Amino acid sequence: MAASGLDLGDAPSPRRPGRRGYGTQLSPREQEVAELLAGGATKQDIVQTLFLSPRTVEKHVARVLAKLRTGQNEIHASLPNSDRPGSDEPA
Repeated sequence: MAASGLDLGDAPSPRRPGRRGYGTQLSPREQEVAELLAGGATKQDIVQTLFLSPRTVEKHVARVLAKLRTGQNEIHASLPNSDRPGSDEPA
């Protein structure tokens, strides 16, 4: 590294400000979508309930299913800390 500190070389780039990444955890919006899916809502129901575009809902559903490693029919059992009636997990 140069004495001036301008040569970054192999140093990692500074983190850019912006939205928080959630990694493998569901974001708050993905959690909402997951809960609606678990309650039996269709994608069109979610579009109308959350005032989102169909494409946005498609992306959220795809991410939810990928993160939970489940299918749409099994999502109810895959939600952590579910406090819905019939859930196997403690609240």
